[in-house]
Amino acid sequence: MLIFITDNKEKYRDIFNTMSDAQSPLNAWKENALDIHQAQPKIRRDFDAKRAAGIADKLASTETGAQIMQWARANDIDIWMDYQCEEAGAGGYYIPGSKTVCLNAHIEDDQLVMALAHELRHAWQGENGFCATLYEDIDKYIKQFRFIEADAAAIEVQVCKEWKELNPDLRISPFRQQCLDLAEQQKASAPDFLKGKEYLWSGFCGFFVYDNRKNFYDGGSLYTGEILAEIQEFDGTRAPTEYAEKSAHKLPEHDGLNVQDKDEFLLLGQMFNGDNYLKDIPVDLLQEEQFVGSLSKSNQKRFDAIQTVEAQRQNQSGPSQKRVIPCLMSPK
Repeated sequence: MLIFITDNKEKYRDIFNTMSDAQSPLNAWKENALDIHQAQPKIRRDFDAKRAAGIADKLASTETGAQIMQWARANDIDIWMDYQCEEAGAGGYYIPGSKTVCLNAHIEDDQLVMALAHELRHAWQGENGFCATLYEDIDKYIKQFRFIEADAAAIEVQVCKEWKELNPDLRISPFRQQCLDLAEQQKASAPDFLKGKEYLWSGFCGFFVYDNRKNFYDGGSLYTGEILAEIQEFDGTRAPTEYAEKSAHKLPEHDGLNVQDKDEFLLLGQMFNGDNYLKDIPVDLLQEEQFVGSLSKSNQKRFDAIQTVEAQRQNQSGPSQKRVIPCLMSPK
């Protein structure tokens, strides 16, 4: 069942206090979030819960969205509204291990349908260990981040297509429109491996073809690498959010998406209905420059600087050790 937080905080504390050690990161994050939530006026909590439920119902009115929401309910994924993440430039966010998706409360509900699909895909990725919380090197990490965002974009565009069919006057972002246009072009002459998957594939490829998103997320990945290489010092203000932990909390330790083994990598394409939209693609995405290279000029300079530091460290102390990725969200 999809849980929306209520005033019965003690009930939730009892649940979290009985969790195993393996679940303690969720415990720590949720305890903090419950304190923040409880401090909000009741009228806001009631309004937000009703609004989140309404957005979830709208998502479930689409074919793919119904499958997403069935998975979310079965896995107890919460949906909360956040009034601060607008400053982070996001439609929403998911914190690995939290079983919680937060949506930007300043965006209208019809637009949040696609954002919710995107963030619930991240929740699915997190539940399946695809979201890396351990960092090995910048080359691996930037690829991991790209592909999990491209996968979430694929689900987002598929839902966008279905939601727009139900709402023809819906205004959509330039990125989504470009992906829809690309899918329509593909449908005219799609090879067999793309039949029925045109929108998923256009969303996935669109992340790499239309550079704004890719460059933005590359920048975030590089910022993480710069912090761990001690090129930059994290100031705690990169992405203000309402439910971020006041002090650093421990996330579940996951190596994340395997970008070195093709068969394991392709598991990322698993759909909520059991299909896999990546399995028949006759291209090794892990070897294609468009997918694993092609950094912007400014990002390439940052990438090279991080690799230089990491190579120096490796020469001095041997193979790189996995390190915990810093939490780049902070309370306002």
